[in-house]
Amino acid sequence: MVPGSFANQIHDFDLGIHPFPSGLFWTHSVDATSVSAQLGAGRASYSAQLGPEAGMRDFHSIPNALANGPNDPATVTFDVEWSGVTDRGHFSDSAHKFQLDFVDTGATIKWSGTNLTTGATFESGANDQPAAFARLAHERNGQFFNSGA
Repeated sequence: MVPGSFANQIHDFDLGIHPFPSGLFWTHSVDATSVSAQLGAGRASYSAQLGPEAGMRDFHSIPNALANGPNDPATVTFDVEWSGVTDRGHFSDSAHKFQLDFVDTGATIKWSGTNLTTGATFESGANDQPAAFARLAHERNGQFFNSGA
């Protein structure tokens, strides 16, 4: 694939662009039971299955998705596991009201996606796929910068 070109892209599984007042897109709330985190221990997990009822679709390419173009209903499932602390840190910038406490870890990912119109299915390899970079963090910014929450 040529950088900046989507000529070879045949699938783009995402939630589409909705008129959120916040300007967010490709986002969806998940049930609290889908997420577990112990930041201090450097462990977390996130599992989800999203289908057409949640708005999951295959837009086939990122430019088509950004244009809210033709699409097919789809499902995706994923499981992410973070563990194995490799670094810890803290960053604070009072001028920009931003503070971050973080734990770098290892992570593995299992993912699958299915276009429900064509039946095309894609999945990560048989073994959990290691992430190149993983970070768990607690951030405070804006009006919450000095809240201590």
